[in-house]
Amino acid sequence: MRQEQELTQHQAAERSGLKQQAISRLEKAASNIQLGTLQRYLGALGYHLEISVIDNRTGDVAAKSSRAHL
Repeated sequence: MRQEQELTQHQAAERSGLKQQAISRLEKAASNIQLGTLQRYLGALGYHLEISVIDNRTGDVAAKSSRAHL
């Protein structure tokens, strides 16, 4: 997403209020990222996070939560 917008990690970090190292870790998926960190990153890129709980048996959406960017 960041690369599609032609942003450097540093620019994404400035927009989101995160450190460049946090952006790098997030993009590598090398650690368990906190939901708030992911929301800030996505919000800085113009996205928001949506979480759905899916019933494995039926595939139906049991619950859905949309979180606007911070």
